[in-house]
Amino acid sequence: MTLHWKLVIDAADPLAQADFWAEALGYLSEDNSALGSGTRKWPGWGRACCAT
Repeated sequence: MTLHWKLVIDAADPLAQADFWAEALGYLSEDNSALGSGTRKWPGWGRACCAT
């Protein structure tokens, strides 16, 4: 019998989370400098991502 599953982790700051796990697991982080800096959110992010 085969078991299929997926793990989804939501993050307010996915690049910081990726950096954390890379450090924890001994990997090198990707260079994400082309994606921008600061809040790393786009216009309308609150409506698209996290409607309250």
